[in-house]
Order: sequence, then structure tokens, then C-alpha cells
Amino acid sequence: MTKVYCADVSCKYVNDKGVCTQKKIGLGWISVVTVNDGRQEFHRCKMYEESESAREIRKFFEKQKTIHN
Repeated sequence: MTKVYCADVSCKYVNDKGVCTQKKIGLGWISVVTVNDGRQEFHRCKMYEESESAREIRKFFEKQKTIHN
């Protein structure tokens, strides 16, 4: 089986070594016009799900932002 390495540590399917553990992956082709780099083209994973720990960290920082504003 081919290994898919993912840089998004907030996904629940990425293990400690950065390898996707999802059985099947779906990729979408994205083409974006940028200010400095011209057109950038990349694939975006359609199987992404936020992990529980990433969700807790995001909620913590959102709460801190509302407290300090």
C-alpha cells in the first residue's frame, strides 16, 4: 500500500510520523491566483476531519480571544 504523507497535524487521520491512516483518500485539484507567486496549483484532501485535540486547542484560543477583547 502506498504511504501518503500529510503536513496537516490537526487531521485525525495523521499519525505521529505524518502518515495518513485513512483507508481511502480523495483529492481535489485547486488552482489559486496569488499576489506574488502567480498561479499556485495543489491537491486538497477531501477526507480531512479535525482531531479532538486540535478542536480543544482551537476552542481554548477562541475563548482566550473573547476574554481579552
